[in-house]
Amino acid sequence: MAKSEFDIDGYIETYGYSNTYVKSFLSEAGNNPVICRVCSYGGDFMMALNIKDQFALKGNVTVDISGYAASAATLIGLGAATTRISNTSFYLIHKVMCWVNSWGYMNEDQLTEVINHLEKIKDENEKMTLVAAKAYSEKSGKSVVDILNLMKEEKWLTADEAKEWGFVDEVYNTTGKLNIARISEKLNRLGLPVLPGSSSTVMTDSNETDTIVAKILSGLNCILPSKSTSDQLPLENINPDDQSIKKPQNKIEMKTFTQVNTILSVSSLESADGKGVYLNETQLQQLEDAIVANHTNIANLQQHETAYNDAVTRLDALHPDIAKADGLEAKVNKLQEKLSAKPAVAPSETNVDKSERKTDGANWDVLNALPHMQEDF
Repeated sequence: MAKSEFDIDGYIETYGYSNTYVKSFLSEAGNNPVICRVCSYGGDFMMALNIKDQFALKGNVTVDISGYAASAATLIGLGAATTRISNTSFYLIHKVMCWVNSWGYMNEDQLTEVINHLEKIKDENEKMTLVAAKAYSEKSGKSVVDILNLMKEEKWLTADEAKEWGFVDEVYNTTGKLNIARISEKLNRLGLPVLPGSSSTVMTDSNETDTIVAKILSGLNCILPSKSTSDQLPLENINPDDQSIKKPQNKIEMKTFTQVNTILSVSSLESADGKGVYLNETQLQQLEDAIVANHTNIANLQQHETAYNDAVTRLDALHPDIAKADGLEAKVNKLQEKLSAKPAVAPSETNVDKSERKTDGANWDVLNALPHMQEDF
């Protein structure tokens, strides 16, 4: 029986290797077995899930990973009847990421809107990460907790490690001629260095092959998520129609955002296009915590301001001269001045047992008869 073969060797998106692109190949294949060769760093999360489901419904699909499968690209292999990986390839899964762009001066209402928006994004990411983790768990037989811990590490797995985890069914040895020209062309599209011997189509020396693998891995480290940078690649939940969100080619140092850099503990933010950056879950949490703390500080200041105004109002009600004084300190001084200028009055004798009354030695009849004691306070 004839086999139908096609490649997914780039970004999974609407205008690239989309679910529609895959659907057309599966439709052409009819009942024939299908081989999908994968070498991709990922792409749109939802689209990758749909491709996975298409493979599962097709039934007789084999996914061959050669070079690397990262992020959303690993999801599509979960729906295949058989997933294979070459012994020189690498495999990476991580938590779902999305584009976030919320900068600028904001008042408390705007900050609340941003916080609510970020909380919504976080909830959506958590849901999608859990869906992905369950899919990996079903394929591998590992627990969802183990899968989530691995996703959090964001580390490359070798072919053998990917098989040990159960993400692939078979590791195969690369044999025969190595098409350097084709591999070099793919890597050059990613902005990676030209491979040695790219003008030749044959390379059989194992040392040279190891050198190629090392260069591939070194190049990939420049474009894949890292805890020390803010340029992050998917699994992504992004707008596939937004053509400005692409794989970083040449990193551009962004305008200095002093407060944001301080919160994220970085010296600067880097971008692929100078318009925005990718943030991972930890960085999003740092921003959210800072925004919540700022909102709390504003609320505390408002409470202090209310208490201050209330104190001033009560002082002003005591005497017109106090009301005329400018500032809290001046009002308090005026109150002290008024109190010190007038001696104390005798306590009321109402309901006081005369046998229990005590004298303080002052002649209150004489004192109260003085002219200044007749003035209204």
